[in-house]
Amino acid sequence: MSLNPTGLHFRSPSHVSGIKPMSASEFQAPLEELFLGDWYMIRSSNAFWKDKRNIRLSYTQSASYVDDRAFYQTMNSDAVKSMDGKNISVDGAVGIYNWQGKGLLRVVNARWEILCFTSRPSNGDWMLVFMQKSLFTSPSVHLLCRQKGGISETDMKQVEEWLPQVQDEKFQQAVKEIADIRQE
Repeated sequence: MSLNPTGLHFRSPSHVSGIKPMSASEFQAPLEELFLGDWYMIRSSNAFWKDKRNIRLSYTQSASYVDDRAFYQTMNSDAVKSMDGKNISVDGAVGIYNWQGKGLLRVVNARWEILCFTSRPSNGDWMLVFMQKSLFTSPSVHLLCRQKGGISETDMKQVEEWLPQVQDEKFQQAVKEIADIRQE
């Protein structure tokens, strides 16, 4: 799979009616090995994350899935908390995963998908992610970056111009609730 280092490739969430799922050749979703490692959440519409700071997701390859550990701090504490989960690729889908918590969170699950993955020089990769409604959360949009500092102004402008174009009420509600996540 080749990633286009200059142009951004977005896709609408898979639940949007009238949208035909894209094949691997049409959508440049990363293979698991491209998103292994650490990612900083710089924007989110998920209510759980809005009152947190220094959110970092760390992905590692496991046998048949990708493990993740989310590290975060609350706004009024220096203690670093974490939660663990695993991501299983949805058969026949590109860039769509089922997340399941581990330990006490093993009863929690959610489906998420990569709407845009962009490879940039000097570890400037970023991805736009949509998480579908789950038992505990509303649909949400997340912007994840390899660097705490976020993405370029040019890329951010393109993301902000693309988001309102998705013709789906649930998605647009998530877009309206996007907030910056503090990274220190």
